[in-house]
Amino acid sequence: MKTTLDFASDQNPQHLPVVEVKRLGPLPIIRHFLDKLDVKGIIDSACPKPDSDVSNGECIEALVMAIFLDKEHALSRVSGLLEAYDLQSLFRPDFHASQLHDTRLGNCMDDLYDHAPTIYGDIVARTIRVFGLKIGHMSLDAAKILLYGDYPCFDDYMKHADTIAFPERGWNPEGRKDLKQLLLELVVSDDSLPILYGVSDGNASESNEYLKMLKRLNTIQADLSKAVLAVDSKGCSPETLIEAAEQNLRLVTLVPETYNLRRDLVKSASNEELPVLLTTESGSEYRGRSYRIPLLIDFPKEEERESKRVWWRYLVVYSTEKAELEKRRRTWEKEDEQKQLEKKIHSFGSKKVFACEADAKQEAEAWCRLQKLQYFKLTWTIRDGVIRRGPGKPSGKGIKANDQKGWGLFFAIEEIIRPATKYDPDAMFVLLSTTSDQRILSDADILEGYRGRNAVEMSFHWLKGDAAVAPMFLKLASRIQTMGFVFVLWMLIYGLIQREIRKALTERGGKCPHPDNRWVDRPTTRGVLDLFDHVSITRCQLPGGNSFGQIQFWKPEFDRVLELLGSDSLYKQYSGGAIN
Repeated sequence: MKTTLDFASDQNPQHLPVVEVKRLGPLPIIRHFLDKLDVKGIIDSACPKPDSDVSNGECIEALVMAIFLDKEHALSRVSGLLEAYDLQSLFRPDFHASQLHDTRLGNCMDDLYDHAPTIYGDIVARTIRVFGLKIGHMSLDAAKILLYGDYPCFDDYMKHADTIAFPERGWNPEGRKDLKQLLLELVVSDDSLPILYGVSDGNASESNEYLKMLKRLNTIQADLSKAVLAVDSKGCSPETLIEAAEQNLRLVTLVPETYNLRRDLVKSASNEELPVLLTTESGSEYRGRSYRIPLLIDFPKEEERESKRVWWRYLVVYSTEKAELEKRRRTWEKEDEQKQLEKKIHSFGSKKVFACEADAKQEAEAWCRLQKLQYFKLTWTIRDGVIRRGPGKPSGKGIKANDQKGWGLFFAIEEIIRPATKYDPDAMFVLLSTTSDQRILSDADILEGYRGRNAVEMSFHWLKGDAAVAPMFLKLASRIQTMGFVFVLWMLIYGLIQREIRKALTERGGKCPHPDNRWVDRPTTRGVLDLFDHVSITRCQLPGGNSFGQIQFWKPEFDRVLELLGSDSLYKQYSGGAIN
């Protein structure tokens, strides 16, 4: 919003011409975190652009701001979106939105392509120093980024085949086989802060990409010697486990249900007494027991492979919350299966008459096999002399010409009785840890480490929700890969804002304002930033050429947010202290 006014003297006794009104919104908060991370300095140091009016660092900062403001990442729309904001205060006096045209932003994407992973590593290292991050738990996961549009095929980029990620068709949770996609891998801390990322082909194997991410963990400039890395079941592959063992990583992964060893462990533990590992605030319990099992593993050694016996730990966990959910699920499924089965039996039995007993038996066996029953089993009897009446009214004089007489099938439904066990096997899962010594990593630590995977799920939730990754308005695969860096940087700042406010609330107590006049004790970044959406600045020209700025649409509760962020003067510095 940019407005230029000149009040008449009767409306403005001080004869102060209003030069312009521009929006600030939540951008000073974003600016605050960009400066603390030195995003511009790190990017411009790695990719200088001395011949341009706008540096590469400023371009990336503008893109991050645009995503925060309106989920906007289309390069052609960034300039129009930011034009209404006070960029001269947020960037520098000679900075203008018109400089952020799509050609300049596209060139920035090209410049950063080869340097983005290194740049992000430097930003994460500064984040750890400035905000004092202690990485105790890490989570590794991947998500599919759907691309709406026609993207170049592999042959167009053969010269970059070793480094570029290609949009390809593949499986995705949304079932969109018509769209191409990319695979985004993230390693996040327990504060949902992404500390390592990767972008891969759309049809790449997640297991293979997890292995690549593990090999890159040493690029994180932090002490990870005591950190627990949680991975989903795709990380339970020999190659990934071997890599973790060689790095002495405290890896925790979920064992797939298809593994025979898992089924044997669950069967054994379901009748044992399991100690309590964790009790949640809601009263749910996690019980479990670990088993050290020796395995013979082939480790790579130069050009050969060396077989070693390793001891890995399998933790069988029973969850009371999961048990309740499974009990309700089975009840619903059992009721539905019985209703559907009764309908099928009625339809089948009321229509068919067989010419002989052998035909009836063959039909019954084939029909029962097709039902794929889980909770019930069927038995049948064959009776002779069964009559199936044809259409029309009964004559009362015996069998009509269109009636059928022969052998009929009669079914009975019997419930399958589940074997009695101390703990419900359906409510159990198995975790594998490459750390076999309980003195280094206890059973409770393994469980806590895997439960920390919610942090990476939250990051992907932000990415697909608040960041609105799709649709992607970029043609070149190389630029899409660089945009992945922008999105991950956005996630880092998004997570830092939420972390710092919640951390301050924990230390000081109280609550934080949220939209709709609510005060909450667990604020979200989106809720906090939405409070400042209408904040603007009015600049007036004073006699003698001096200017005067005043913040508009300010509310007292905004001061509470700035207090929690540790910067009370965050907005005052743009107006010289005048807030209205």
